[in-house]
Amino acid sequence: MNIKVSTALALIITMSLPALSLYAWQMGGSSISEDEIAVNTALIFLRNGATYKFDGIPETIEVGETLILESYPIQYVVTITFDSGHGGYGDRTGQVLIQVITPHTARITVVSGEVVSATLDDVWDELNQEELYRPGEFVTPESAFEAVIRYLSRTHDELQGVAVSSSWETTDLTPEGFAGASKLQFSGAGWTVNVSWAVVLEPVYTFVVEYTGDVSFSWRGTVDQTGAVEETEFEIKR
Repeated sequence: MNIKVSTALALIITMSLPALSLYAWQMGGSSISEDEIAVNTALIFLRNGATYKFDGIPETIEVGETLILESYPIQYVVTITFDSGHGGYGDRTGQVLIQVITPHTARITVVSGEVVSATLDDVWDELNQEELYRPGEFVTPESAFEAVIRYLSRTHDELQGVAVSSSWETTDLTPEGFAGASKLQFSGAGWTVNVSWAVVLEPVYTFVVEYTGDVSFSWRGTVDQTGAVEETEFEIKR
């Protein structure tokens, strides 16, 4: 064989070995667990997020507990703490800032290797770079309903392409004369979304979602006064 051809083949084989080894490692089963993968995904997201990139202090990052929600696909909620050099969130370029070490707690939800939700201190949406709520304002049933619809579209791959109604009919299902709790129903385009809550200063909204269409499913969960959505049940109906 020509020496030049032999050398070229040797180089190609050598260069391909790391990739082949990595593929074999992934396919052959590795010692890294699914929750460890979720933690790594959450850490990468946090380090590349606007808040941490602006003034996060690397040596202060600590990974806390990882909650595994028994849904399908499985959700991993990773808690990570870190300090930043100033107060505030996101990219604060051009803002007048006070230099003070500020602790943060991030809760990052990972589904199928992707971040679907990320909050800081229960007040900042790091995924969408916006406040979860403003001080003095309360999450309404309508805004909680919108949060659930957004959550469903982002979290479950099976629901990609499911049509969301552009016009919802709202029905008050609260029994007449009943003062302790309220219930609303939003319906349209195959969706039926019931939300109920106790009549208190800061209610937690409980949702039951039913959808009948090409991909029929049911979903249950809650939305609290920070705007955080917690899933308790999800089922695809065959």
